[in-house]
Amino acid sequence: MVNIKYNALYTDNLGCEKAVVYFSKKGLQLEIRGCSFENEYLDFDFVAKSSNEAKNLFYMKDNELIDYVLDIKIPLILTHSNAEYSEKFLLSVERHRNHYKNTLSFLSKDRNYSVKGYDLEELFLKMKRELPKGYNIKSYLLSIFDNKEENNRFDNIFQESVL
Repeated sequence: MVNIKYNALYTDNLGCEKAVVYFSKKGLQLEIRGCSFENEYLDFDFVAKSSNEAKNLFYMKDNELIDYVLDIKIPLILTHSNAEYSEKFLLSVERHRNHYKNTLSFLSKDRNYSVKGYDLEELFLKMKRELPKGYNIKSYLLSIFDNKEENNRFDNIFQESVL
């Protein structure tokens, strides 16, 4: 199975440290403090693989990780007038007991493009609309989701041009 690995910065009340996030056909996987968390719906609700170990190292609501901020830099390609530009987007996931705040942003030519949303699909759809006319996002990251029926609409985000 193909995994795309991104380094991330994980912050909670216990500290700030490096983490690793994997994107795969199974969804997302977070590795931090020797524990693994999974999320198959791209909505950042990470569930502990081993809840006994995780409960001693993290804030949990049942088996779900809460009260944290996760920042992931994701390189994506923007296209415009048959040219491609590599841009670093910042995916910021903030989870608390009863609310969330997720953003996707990038800085280009002294302008910050930023959108808020519930899950990865919504963030990319909103970012696509936020881009200037004629720009599109091209991403090899999302090709790993080709065979997942619930993500078909998500895959098509990157095939259309910005109107």
